[in-house]
Amino acid sequence: MVDFTLWGETISQAMGYKANNFLTAYYNNIKFQIAEVIDSNPVGFAIKKLENILSNSGVNSSNHKNDHDKAIFIGTSAELLNRLDEITTENKIGIFSREWPKDPNGW
Repeated sequence: MVDFTLWGETISQAMGYKANNFLTAYYNNIKFQIAEVIDSNPVGFAIKKLENILSNSGVNSSNHKNDHDKAIFIGTSAELLNRLDEITTENKIGIFSREWPKDPNGW
């Protein structure tokens, strides 16, 4: 992929675009693809919702924040699964797939 990005950037500049224009578009596309994969997975979607809930409330299970000032969940896997189950119910997310853990130890 390094060759691809080097050639893409070189061709982009040869066509008159500003430096790093290709790389910016390329990396934005990668971020979009990652977000699409997470949103299409019920576990990923529920975890993203939980992260938003914790960040917006300003308080999590123990009032701690990580190094990047994002709220984190602190608790057992059973407590996490219960929170995620609540989120799926509230957001009408289907959890009847192989991707959804059946019990807290199934992760």
